[in-house]
Amino acid sequence: MSHKSFAAALAETKGEPITFDFGEDATFSIPRPLPGFPMAELAAAGDKEGAEAIAAFMRFFESVMAPEEFRRFKVVCTQKRVPLELLVEIGGFVLSEGTGRPTQQQSDSVELSSSSSHLFPVAAQSAG
Repeated sequence: MSHKSFAAALAETKGEPITFDFGEDATFSIPRPLPGFPMAELAAAGDKEGAEAIAAFMRFFESVMAPEEFRRFKVVCTQKRVPLELLVEIGGFVLSEGTGRPTQQQSDSVELSSSSSHLFPVAAQSAG
């Protein structure tokens, strides 16, 4: 008979908040456990491009961040012209840390480049 305990993964989803930064001046915190979010919506974002995909990821971040934290996050995303690829990487990090089930090692950082094909447009910001 096979048996696996998920107690360790569950324990990792409680306690210290999940944090990430965009440099010294912009550190963000997300409480644990993660609030609920319709994962099908985030999964469907993978089939979208540009502003639609960005809007889906921003709805996700809005659902897991405190209101003031999300407002700061939107400002930084706009000012730094955060590419969609980085939003995807941050979202993956938050989900893997929040569920206690990392799927792959995350890189330490992603270069922000104005040559990215999908930059965070001001018009794609969620209301809030």
